[in-house]
Amino acid sequence: MFANLADKKATKQNNIPITQAVTTTNKCIITIDGINFDVTVYKKLHSGGDIFNCGTDMTQIFWQRHTQIYLNFMQKYKI
Repeated sequence: MFANLADKKATKQNNIPITQAVTTTNKCIITIDGINFDVTVYKKLHSGGDIFNCGTDMTQIFWQRHTQIYLNFMQKYKI
């Protein structure tokens, strides 16, 4: 789950590195365009299935499959 994070710059949530936030709160937090989203609840509802790689930057994967409309939808999960 966190295999690629060692090579990436840690994103912070409330001044806590995202990897630590994910493991200490047991939430699924992803980053899209530098913004953190808590998708813990949404990942069960996602029409494409639970494809979330918690604790990672999913920007590239997100934009390969979605348009701006979906990023607007994600704002309710922004943290």
